[in-house]
Amino acid sequence: SVFAEDWGAYSIAPVSAPGMLLEAADGGVSIGKAGDAANQKWLISPSPHDRNLVTIRAASHPSLVLAAAGGASRNGTPLVLEADSGAPSQVWSLRKLDSGVYNLIPGHAPGMGLAAEPSGAGGRLRDAGAPPLQRLQPGRRSTPSR
Repeated sequence: SVFAEDWGAYSIAPVSAPGMLLEAADGGVSIGKAGDAANQKWLISPSPHDRNLVTIRAASHPSLVLAAAGGASRNGTPLVLEADSGAPSQVWSLRKLDSGVYNLIPGHAPGMGLAAEPSGAGGRLRDAGAPPLQRLQPGRRSTPSR
């Protein structure tokens, strides 16, 4: 199993879309211009349901976790925010590549990865072998406001 160097709040940036970040938006997920907004921060921590996986929470809504809509595992399945129930579609595996980039792999669909929608619509599941694979990486480390 792979664990992050340290846990905390991160920005998640699609490698294929410089200057853009994954963001929490009205119960869903979108891709927006990089900033320092709370809805662009994600809390990555070991899953309380399976210590080999992680839970990714919206920092702006910590009771909500990143999930595949309806638990689906098809290409194009949108990402959503849901109340944490421990469902397999709500946990993720981190795979660190030699470049330092992380692949985020859905716990319920290990053959899938994440793709960023260029229109800003958000993230979606995509067959990990289908080009163009959009790898997401932890971005700027954020520190809590005091």
